Amino acid sequence: MMKKEKAKFFQNFRRTNREITVEKGRSDEYWLKTTKYHFLYSIFGFIIGIFCVIAGVILFLHGAISNTSWTTKILSLEIELTDQAPGLAFGILGLLIIFVTRFKVKSK
Repeated sequence: MMKKEKAKFFQNFRRTNREITVEKGRSDEYWLKTTKYHFLYSIFGFIIGIFCVIAGVILFLHGAISNTSWTTKILSLEIELTDQAPGLAFGILGLLIIFVTRFKVKSK
């Protein structure tokens, strides 16, 4: 696509905060494909997230012990997990992946 066509293509398409905002001016086939691929993205995220959670539970229940440290700072919130089981890190990572890739469509 040329630059003008790309700009025109994305003009009516906004993706904010993990949701698709459907605006007028596009065909139903376009929005059907868009929501289909967004749904597939969400399903893959869910599968990977569940895999991480299950791996975390298995590691946690089997008593896998390691010297693991995890520090995260987002805006003014700081999270620090030190000397925790690797299973806990996998579980939190899996839940985060599931939350970030969830499926939501907002129609005007």
